[in-house]
Amino acid sequence: MTKPEIELTAAEWTIIKAVWENEPCAAPDIQEKLFSQTHWTYSTVRTMMDRMVAKGLLTSEKIRNLSLFRSAVTPAQARRGELAYASNTPSTAR
Repeated sequence: MTKPEIELTAAEWTIIKAVWENEPCAAPDIQEKLFSQTHWTYSTVRTMMDRMVAKGLLTSEKIRNLSLFRSAVTPAQARRGELAYASNTPSTAR
């Protein structure tokens, strides 16, 4: 049985790249790092990170009142999924 392809949205790519650079990390750290680029609030970043945990893209470990996030996929796995997605998407350019 083959592993399902990993497909990330543009927002998920933004977050997972920041996680790869800073793991383990907390959502406030990622929000602060990305704010100048995205203007996302803490609740937006936390919601997206929680959804990424549910999708199996991130893992979360609770230490007292802090959740630490780590990537559950490698950059190579994410790129393979992106390449597979791009090769199956019809081109609109002529």
